[in-house]
Amino acid sequence: RCAARGDLPLAFTWARDAAPIPGGGSSEMEVRMEEAGKVSVLMITSISRAHAAVYTCQASNRYGADSRTFFVNVVERPDPPGHVHVREVTSRHVTLAWAPPFDGNSPLTHYLLQHWPAHHASPTAINTTLLKDLTQATLKGLSPGRTYHIQVLAVNARGSSPPSPTLSITTLQEPPTAPPTRLRAHGRQQTTITVTWQAPAAHLSPGEVTGYQVGFQEAELGEAGEYRWRSARSGTMTSEITGLRHYTAYRVTVRAVNQVGAGPPAQAVVVTTSQGVPSAPPESVKCDPLSSQALRVRWQPLPLNLSNGPVQGYKVFYKRTTNIEGSNAVEIKRTTNLETNLQGLGRFTNYSVRVLAFTAAGDGVVSQPVLCSTLQDVPGAPAAIHALATGRDSVMVSWLPPPRPNGILTHYTLYYRPLNAPQATRSMVVAADAGASPWMEVSREVGLLDSHVHYEYWVTASTRVGEGAASTIISKTPSS
Repeated sequence: RCAARGDLPLAFTWARDAAPIPGGGSSEMEVRMEEAGKVSVLMITSISRAHAAVYTCQASNRYGADSRTFFVNVVERPDPPGHVHVREVTSRHVTLAWAPPFDGNSPLTHYLLQHWPAHHASPTAINTTLLKDLTQATLKGLSPGRTYHIQVLAVNARGSSPPSPTLSITTLQEPPTAPPTRLRAHGRQQTTITVTWQAPAAHLSPGEVTGYQVGFQEAELGEAGEYRWRSARSGTMTSEITGLRHYTAYRVTVRAVNQVGAGPPAQAVVVTTSQGVPSAPPESVKCDPLSSQALRVRWQPLPLNLSNGPVQGYKVFYKRTTNIEGSNAVEIKRTTNLETNLQGLGRFTNYSVRVLAFTAAGDGVVSQPVLCSTLQDVPGAPAAIHALATGRDSVMVSWLPPPRPNGILTHYTLYYRPLNAPQATRSMVVAADAGASPWMEVSREVGLLDSHVHYEYWVTASTRVGEGAASTIISKTPSS
């Protein structure tokens, strides 16, 4: 509004930043006269920041001219912050920077930093107020591996600016922060443990867990021992640990994993696999003869790591290696001791002996055979004795070795006497051939006999133990 005093008629002109404004105005500005031509009014119909300028009103008449200057400042909401960009992204915070905007010709009072999770169907922006002098800020308290929408607004006395273009930012992933829950382990099989668990606490963000790893170690190693880790099948919360040792205590745990790494393990549980059969034979099996019909067998116990369970006892397998006396079938004796005596065996007989340990799960590995022999005994009676007169005063007596020599024969003793005259018994020693076959006949001629006397003959065999039983007594007359 430009009022002038002076003689009429008065003429008014307007200029904007020294540029004349047409007397009729323009589409945005209108010039009109009031108070009988003494006041000129410049009307701006649609004000904007473009109209901020220095306006000059000049009034003149035939005597001279005068002017008045108006400074027009348009105050409005500020522009949005410019060039909003990400400076740093971590798993838990994001740092943004921006350029200060046009302040709307009114000093900025502060900034608003808005963010909301991208996956929310109806998100509500969370506002963070920032000082007006800042050109960067760090948004904290975010969750790993989540996408957020972020924008920045500038605020002055007239209000807030439009938001900056929305940024979509995904925080970095980090290893899971919580262990799985409700860990259970069962060792119902000899070499396998079944493990089950549930997901970590629900506050973990989606995607923070992509799989699981099951860890195990032998319990005797203690907490300081190294765990062996195996990945569980994707999408499941159960796993089987195979290839374990029988009847062994294991410490078992589980942890959640993702692309970045593994989280903390669950509180470990201790479980023992089922008993198995011993995986090795008893050690140092030894066999010693006690007599001609008895052997003593001894051995050392299994190492604990090979027994695969409490050893309930031992089985001793023994059989003859020759079939001279009776059957050579395998016989078995059970015992809970580390030695046993085998009784009622064949005299001077070779035996093959093996030993195994057994648990409740069954028989273990049998030892390699150990060969041993019972002691010598007196032999049995020679067989097939008969006599043949070879002259008026001589008789040839022959026989076969005893079917049961019970040792190494050293000699035979041939006895003879007149019939019914035991006091006149005479004998002669016949050397035994150690290499002779059992069916090779032995003979000896008895001379200087009375041709008219009937004689009795019998034979015994001897080992180093002594003289054995006598053969059948036969009779023969030299001249017959």
